[in-house]
Amino acid sequence: MIPLLNVLARDPDLLAAAVFGGALLLVVLVAALWSVVFEADERRLQRRVDRVQSPRSGGSGDRAKPMESLRRNKQDSSIASLDRVIKRLLPNLGLMRLRLERAGWSLKVGDFLLICLGLSIATVLALTLSFDFSLMINGPLGLIVGLAVPNLVLRQRITRRTKKFVSLMPDALDLIVRGIRSGLPASEALKTIAEEIEDPIGKEFRQISDQMKIGVAMDEAMWSTARRLGIAEFNFLVISLSIQQETGGNLAEILEKLSDMVRRREQMRLKVKAMSSEARASAGIIGALPFIMCGVISFVSPGYMSVLFNDPRGWVMIGLGFTSLATGIGVMSKMIKFDI
Repeated sequence: MIPLLNVLARDPDLLAAAVFGGALLLVVLVAALWSVVFEADERRLQRRVDRVQSPRSGGSGDRAKPMESLRRNKQDSSIASLDRVIKRLLPNLGLMRLRLERAGWSLKVGDFLLICLGLSIATVLALTLSFDFSLMINGPLGLIVGLAVPNLVLRQRITRRTKKFVSLMPDALDLIVRGIRSGLPASEALKTIAEEIEDPIGKEFRQISDQMKIGVAMDEAMWSTARRLGIAEFNFLVISLSIQQETGGNLAEILEKLSDMVRRREQMRLKVKAMSSEARASAGIIGALPFIMCGVISFVSPGYMSVLFNDPRGWVMIGLGFTSLATGIGVMSKMIKFDI
């Protein structure tokens, strides 16, 4: 152990790579431990919800399994060789397809991965030309930037599209209620939403309407869209329609109460956001403060800050600082996240 430490102390680049790798590994272990300890109940509840949402969950044997089409084979890339590599190497290809669909993008998985690869290469070249770091540092940094930035943009797009969908949901429900009270069947009321409400609700209901035109049952088309979107408010609508078809009842009154509930959920979500704004602002300020102070000190006294980057002990301090900063931001983001 001691000879290894001596080798690391003599080689600053190797020490920097080791500190960076150790800090990254520690963050991953903390995130994995958090997921195992605190999200086990959440995953178990989600599995129960998925079983309830399955339109044929009560069956047994082959009937309980979703039927897969033999003719439908989505190509994940226009390049055949890349398509084969993606199918062999990616562990959860369906999840990536699902995320791209939830974002409303027409990108294929291969195109998204090519964007990640191009950004990684560009980051490595920029770091090589701008800083005198070795490839052992530039390579992992470029890979992290190439994977993190597109996924963050994709996640932000999904979040923005989901919020817009939920904000338009009460208007869509009110339109269904008015259509049913005027004498239209539920299927025709859904077609009215596809024509009158803007995207993303209009686009999703157009797909449901197109599926019903080719003979797919309404509840089956709705459940398929609900599994793809993963939005609780839309699941409420699908459950209400399914129960009403099986047991009967006043659908207009049910959907009117559902519209009021969705509005109240959105009001509560905005109230929680306002109450947690102070904690979110504190997290942003605390997270940005080290970088701001580093820039100010580097500008005022470059020689004073250069020791932190040139001395091996400085790399250790930077690694520990990044680890504690990432852990603190993760804990604070978890504390201010509420499920309504």
